[in-house]
Amino acid sequence: MREDVIRAVEAHFNGLGARDVSASPFHEDIEFVGPMAPPIKGAQTVRAVFSGFFPTIKGIHIHRHIVDGEWCATVFDFDTTYGIIP
Repeated sequence: MREDVIRAVEAHFNGLGARDVSASPFHEDIEFVGPMAPPIKGAQTVRAVFSGFFPTIKGIHIHRHIVDGEWCATVFDFDTTYGIIP
């Protein structure tokens, strides 16, 4: 189970780094809650919002995953045109 959770999370982060989230394993009812905007609901909407970040993404460096059952928190750095965002 732990490996499946990490594989799903890394598929998403690898997609962001490659500027292609079409393979991100989002549930159709996903709700993304971030620190700088109201919650975003629905797989298509979340993919569209993430796609809007593509011009600024240079890469992603994953430091570690903290997994508890089906939940995962990932510590990572976003390498962007604005600098590195931890």
